[in-house]
Amino acid sequence: MGRRILLIDDDDGVSQIFTTIAAHLGYECSHAWDGREGVDLAIAVQPDIIFMDLMMPVMDGIAATLRIKELPFIAHIPIVVFTAALGDARIMDALNAGADDVLIKPVSMAQLQTTVRKHMGNLAIFHINRGLDAQRRGDLGGATASYDEAIRVNPDEAMAFNNRASVRREKGDLDGALADYNEAIRLRPDYAMAFNNRGVTRAAQGDLDGAIADYTEALRLRPDDVLALNNRGTARRYKGDINSALDDYAEALRLKPDLAEARNNRSAARQSEPKK
Repeated sequence: MGRRILLIDDDDGVSQIFTTIAAHLGYECSHAWDGREGVDLAIAVQPDIIFMDLMMPVMDGIAATLRIKELPFIAHIPIVVFTAALGDARIMDALNAGADDVLIKPVSMAQLQTTVRKHMGNLAIFHINRGLDAQRRGDLGGATASYDEAIRVNPDEAMAFNNRASVRREKGDLDGALADYNEAIRLRPDYAMAFNNRGVTRAAQGDLDGAIADYTEALRLRPDDVLALNNRGTARRYKGDINSALDDYAEALRLKPDLAEARNNRSAARQSEPKK
């Protein structure tokens, strides 16, 4: 399903221009002629962003904004006041009612694209946070659905790919997790957490050299990453490089002396040292 825009505006000319631009940019655009119809359509379509005129018959934009923000299942949808009345006091009334932004008519393709991208980015973070909440509750299906939504509204959000990968890994889908970590790193080559997580996945697949390379890159990006140090130490220990493993555990404990996992791993590494 594509990204969805709802325009609530009673001007036919504005509607034609707006929907043409939106379609050219690759968005699905629904249109309502007044505020009441707009609220009903927002409930039915659940768009990703709403552009709201102020002066309309039946129900004006301020009342429609208030109503949408009262409904918990659509209250998160960003509402952009869409008006030609620059300086109109009603703009502030709409913002106080819960609107998130203002766009002045007539709108260019670049203006619309910039506004939509900004709010799609914010919406993706909303879905990511909802996914994290579900993940903490152990609801992996709900978490995946939220991360899927984040990726749908903003395919450039590396965090959503990283987080979805963590769920896939927890469910045992290592190939799917690896694909998501790869995408997160492609989008953000400086994403140390994704390198560390990809290393964990590679280690689980038996690719210790690949895992060590990922942990090393994570440490290049974040030299104080104690988890990457601990994980690299473990990968090195399984490869039989005990001295390097001990060095990694020692550095992890120097940075975080209370890291029990590194302390236990160092003890295990010491026990496996060759006897002199």
